[in-house]
Amino acid sequence: MRKALKWMMMAVLFAVGAQAEVVVSNTTWTGALAGWNAYAVNITPAPTNDLGGGTYDGVFFDVGAPTSAHRSNIYKEPGYGRNTAMGPNDLNYFDTPLNIQWEFSDLSGDPGSKNTSAYLGIFDNDNRNKYYYGKGNDGLLFSITRKYWAAGTNDYYYLQIMHTTAEAGPVELLKQNFTLPSGTNEVDLVAPTGLEIELDGTGADISYSITVSGTTFAGGDTTITGNLAAIAETNYNVFALAIGACNVGAVDGGPSFVTDSIIVESVPAPVEDAVVNDDTWTGALAGWNSAGTTLDPVATNLVAADTYDGVFIDVGSAVTSQRSYIYKEPGYGQNTGMGTNELNYFQGPLSIQWEFSDLAGDPGAKVTSAYLALFDDASRTKYFPGNNNDGFSFSVSRKHLASRTNDYYYLQIHRIYGDGSTQPQLISKHNFTLPNGTNEVDLIAPTGLDIELDGTSGTNVSYSVTVSGTTFGGASTISGSTTNILESDYSNFVLAIGAYNTGAVNDGLSYILDSIVVQKQLEEVAPFDVISGPNFMPNGDLTQLSGMTPPGENKYNVQGSFGDYSGLWGKTATVDGWSPYYDDPDGLTTNIGAPHTDDGGLLGGTFYLDTHITTDGELTLNSSMNYLNGMKQENFLSQVNSNATYELRIDVVQKDGGTDQSSATFTAALTAGADATNTANAVSGSLMSIAASTLPTAEGTFQTASISGADLLAAQALGQVNVIFDHVNTEAIVDYPGGTPDPTDANQVSQLKVYEVALVITVPEAGDVNKDGVIDAADLALAETYLAGDGGDSATNRQDILIGQGSTPAEALATLNLTDFDVDGDGYFDADDVTALEALLVPDPVMVQVDLIAGTLDFAWNSNDGKTYDLHSCSSLTLNDWDAHGSFTNIAATLPTNSLNGVATDGLARFFRIIEK
Repeated sequence: MRKALKWMMMAVLFAVGAQAEVVVSNTTWTGALAGWNAYAVNITPAPTNDLGGGTYDGVFFDVGAPTSAHRSNIYKEPGYGRNTAMGPNDLNYFDTPLNIQWEFSDLSGDPGSKNTSAYLGIFDNDNRNKYYYGKGNDGLLFSITRKYWAAGTNDYYYLQIMHTTAEAGPVELLKQNFTLPSGTNEVDLVAPTGLEIELDGTGADISYSITVSGTTFAGGDTTITGNLAAIAETNYNVFALAIGACNVGAVDGGPSFVTDSIIVESVPAPVEDAVVNDDTWTGALAGWNSAGTTLDPVATNLVAADTYDGVFIDVGSAVTSQRSYIYKEPGYGQNTGMGTNELNYFQGPLSIQWEFSDLAGDPGAKVTSAYLALFDDASRTKYFPGNNNDGFSFSVSRKHLASRTNDYYYLQIHRIYGDGSTQPQLISKHNFTLPNGTNEVDLIAPTGLDIELDGTSGTNVSYSVTVSGTTFGGASTISGSTTNILESDYSNFVLAIGAYNTGAVNDGLSYILDSIVVQKQLEEVAPFDVISGPNFMPNGDLTQLSGMTPPGENKYNVQGSFGDYSGLWGKTATVDGWSPYYDDPDGLTTNIGAPHTDDGGLLGGTFYLDTHITTDGELTLNSSMNYLNGMKQENFLSQVNSNATYELRIDVVQKDGGTDQSSATFTAALTAGADATNTANAVSGSLMSIAASTLPTAEGTFQTASISGADLLAAQALGQVNVIFDHVNTEAIVDYPGGTPDPTDANQVSQLKVYEVALVITVPEAGDVNKDGVIDAADLALAETYLAGDGGDSATNRQDILIGQGSTPAEALATLNLTDFDVDGDGYFDADDVTALEALLVPDPVMVQVDLIAGTLDFAWNSNDGKTYDLHSCSSLTLNDWDAHGSFTNIAATLPTNSLNGVATDGLARFFRIIEK
């Protein structure tokens, strides 16, 4: 799976994640190369801020016709100049492979007897004035160079890859001609229009792949590949990207071209643990060991770097049992890089794709078999279905079918024992489709098996086998399970692939192993439900209506608004908790007569000012000619947690395609104080002002603003917190007020619809896991439920699985929606967090009941676990002279209620209180 973060050139967006992802642009260049720095002879648009917000189709580079070497370039560098947001490692192809797509046009210039070049380079940042192929920086440079071709009496283009060093300058690593011109004039010269460059320095060397567009490389290929020695650079995390043009020496006409776009993507490694290799076999079975009668390519290092279409395995015409096989074993032989647990299907399910061809042999009265097996590593000379290693084997066997005077193929799954004496146990046998005729022409051999193995249950191993090239008598897949293998160490399993015969055969089995791919399938871990928390906005879904006149309708004018749409004359309702507000600088409301009524007026019957509500909570706000149409809810917030972060959310859309939102603005905010609709009183961070034409066209996408609990509490201290939202359209009404305006022209009105208004907690105070703003018993109950698994696997087990698969503890928490449950902040959700949450609980308030019986007082109160209590009294609330009453101190809690009887009053008027400690 490839993740890529594209970095837009000129509206540059940087958001670098854990994969060190990158970089650049689309096909427009807005403003003055925002986010780029430059070194220029001639660059258009200019690398200054003079051009404002213009949009360009590309960046034009022109060196001119200098008499000495010159260059023009733009560059991006971590933390420098206009590109301070570019992070380190964004271009580090030694950390993560890079894919670079560079598109350009109008490549021209006249090199004379010298060279002109367009180039792209990745350099260190030792000298930012030398981002070209000269001295000053270490790096790689890819140039499209134009030079005179004497043999063709014409210029030609070629690709150069250069290694630049700060001390010695550029060293050519590769030169590859593009297709040479066929004629002798410049019309026949075909210039490239783009390069796609793949760079991977994660190994010992740098591998590259370069694909050209607009032309081909000489010989007709569009792609070249190869390897480069690693650059001797001490710091790869501050690489800079430079694009430009340069000439070498005096030229007749310096290079010029237009860079249309540049996109750089990081290419993270695959998530799966791919064990083996694909359909090519490079070198002498590189990374594989072998035990063979006949293997081709041979299982030595003598074959060097040749590439084969497969591995030919042949047992030969043996008179006794024989075998040939290749194997991969953790940390052994040619496969020292194979890690433990890569074949451990008890830790995570495995998917094995085994492809082969040319399956042949004559078993006579015996059996020939091609097999794939997973063993422990007790005896590496016995990686075949024998009795020296514990494991599983899957064999495609051939045997004579007496009833049809022909051979047939069948699948066998064996449990292999490593005790040295117990023979393989047949778990399952399934015939492949039997031949129709009586000769070998009718015998159809399978061409591959797709095997799924899962031992994660701990008790049984389930398997599924899908065949290609034939069927199991009509079905393509068989499945089943067997008891667990009694093996003490599953981490060092070995993969073996080969052939063997059982006894003397007429002709031993042979076949070609085309490919084998093994992937560990990560165990799926279900996340816990996301805790959204309550909406603190009363009637935030706008569905609670009252005063509906007449009853039974599905849409009404909002009571107090100025809509005059004829379809809703006489229909009004109140949206509970909400009230409309407006501003009408052009006097539109004075020209509709009475609202919601058929009584004439210059704008009588208009829908330009409408505010509608449906019974399922769809609120419509219309606006025309500066009419501000809004809704408010005052003093709605009773409780604020100053340690939380809140979010104001509004689901607002421009849904009616017949209206015109191009001149309209939507505004929303929380405000403080009695002047509710004054946005000057907006709570810090809450004000949203949005061009209506940019709003979504379907509900479900919220416009949001983040507000700190501290700011919200400060607003509440001013008397009240309110919520407002409104809509204003500045487009004038034609012929208003001096003519005869059309009150029903949809093009003169903007229409927005609101479906929900919410205030929620997004980042709660530690311990407030249900995000309701209070740490109480409900939070403790939720934490205990989630820790136990909420009906599924426990929270600790789910975290452990993800961490075992490579996630960091923080990533595991985020994946499982448990970040807020890590109350103690140690990066893991467990019983310690429940204990920490319990310590944060706000105790229930103490409620005291007092009875006067026979001149003494009886006290009773609800008590809290772990608390102690004192009885205090005083003679005057004004004097505030509270003190312990007698010896009634340090009274231990007796849940759920404490009582204290027969307390003497001393004959004086006294006041009493219970103190919880």
